[in-house]
Amino acid sequence: GDIGLEAYHIAKVMTTSERAYLSVLTFLHTDFREAVACVVGGETCPVMEQEGVTRILCEVSELYELHQEILRELEQSITQWYNNNSVYILNVDWKPHSGSKNC
Repeated sequence: GDIGLEAYHIAKVMTTSERAYLSVLTFLHTDFREAVACVVGGETCPVMEQEGVTRILCEVSELYELHQEILRELEQSITQWYNNNSVYILNVDWKPHSGSKNC
């Protein structure tokens, strides 16, 4: 019915938004990480201590992983609706890492 179609459109908008956000996180997770590693590990006076940079980059990594999972679930929801004309309930089962993970 109309509610299912509305849920489908909401999932499509959320998927588009999630893809855009994930592209920013991808940049931070890869390109920015490499640039920061060069600056912190280089000969110049670092702006931040290595520990602080590592902590921030670990959090970016965790956000990246979470939003990859959210995007997968949203895409599955859209596929489910397209194939079966029914709404799929998102089921993101994500737990943050303990902090001992090597980022």
